[in-house]
Amino acid sequence: MELLRNAFTERDALHRERLAGAAAIFLDYDGTLTPIVNDPDKAILTEESRAVLRRVGTAYPVGVVSGRSCDKLQNFLQIEQMVIAGSHGLDIRMPDGRAMLHPIGEKARAPLQRVMEQLSSELADIPGYLTEDNVLCVSAHYRMVAPEQQPRVHAAVEAVLLNEPALKHKEGKMVHELRPAVDWAKGQAVEWLLDAFRDARAADAPGLIPLYIGDDVADEDAFRFVEAHGGVGIKVADTPVTAADTAASWQLTQEQVIPLLEALLS
Repeated sequence: MELLRNAFTERDALHRERLAGAAAIFLDYDGTLTPIVNDPDKAILTEESRAVLRRVGTAYPVGVVSGRSCDKLQNFLQIEQMVIAGSHGLDIRMPDGRAMLHPIGEKARAPLQRVMEQLSSELADIPGYLTEDNVLCVSAHYRMVAPEQQPRVHAAVEAVLLNEPALKHKEGKMVHELRPAVDWAKGQAVEWLLDAFRDARAADAPGLIPLYIGDDVADEDAFRFVEAHGGVGIKVADTPVTAADTAASWQLTQEQVIPLLEALLS
């Protein structure tokens, strides 16, 4: 099957064919704005990338949509005017004060807290294992766990979910995501934000084209949404990608993400 075109090396064609209008830009964080790292607390944005994001944010509506909590995203980004959607879009915050906290939020905290405590306790003896609290999502990281110990992590996740019908499981890159069992993911978050951006830009709202850049399985919901609504999905990957691999229609390497955003400014 034919490989997806590279959005950076063919950026003129991307602009001409798909972005000939006002764009709204949506970005994943880990693996997109920063490389994937072993320790999730060390996914630090470079000052150069931060400067580009600030400039892009003055030219386009921009939002970061991530599985991380909003507080962690704010700490990583350190950009006061950035729109953020944390916990896979269950918690959305905008600089103008508009916000969306999914109604499941308060109800989900108790079961999420229980599974976090159980996993942290049961897997504490496994070197490299980490349970991360993302407020409306619990991430069970096993990237640094030895291969022979990984089945134990998988089994523990399955076991805790058996007693928590209010939660569901999603697989990511070397991480198990435990989330509220509701029909809400990054695609719905992008839809909410796109409507908010259009409300704020009523004069040219019909021409606002959504562009989403992400690298993980969780980003496929957003790719499907933007591609179905006249937008562009760009898959971040260091190996060739085909249409069978993703709902996105273009691809990039992680190192090309910031250069592409910078190119959009010109």
